[in-house]
Amino acid sequence: VVARHDRTGRAHFAIDEVMVLPPFGPNSYSDLLWVTGQSPADNMDERDLRGSVHGLVVDGGTVVRILDVAPGNETPMHRTISVDYLLITRGEIDLELESGETRTLRAGDFVVQRGTSHRWINRSGAWMQMVAILVAAKPVAIDGTELPEIHI
Repeated sequence: VVARHDRTGRAHFAIDEVMVLPPFGPNSYSDLLWVTGQSPADNMDERDLRGSVHGLVVDGGTVVRILDVAPGNETPMHRTISVDYLLITRGEIDLELESGETRTLRAGDFVVQRGTSHRWINRSGAWMQMVAILVAAKPVAIDGTELPEIHI
């Protein structure tokens, strides 16, 4: 459900739809819930930008997605040029950093990824779901060298 303003300034419902999550990988699903082309966002921009996203992040904008991961599935190691706010809403999943450090996250846990290289591994016997909000950021620079995006 998306609420916005009409030309007179009154709030109204502009979009009300049921989404079917498309495959993200074998037995995993991901869907874009909302996208903005810039941050701060322009609340008068009436475009639905979900169809214009290529990759995980929109340069200069924000992306909200939901991710469902089946037991036994994992992502490759990857890094986005963004700050990611992640809320585990169902099940559990391991978050592994490139250092090899791992944390098991469960429903209710909240993670902030700050341009780090990481992967997700569902070692549990149940489906996991998270809500991810990705906000474009400046690249991380170590000793003047920018760390590159690593694509999935």
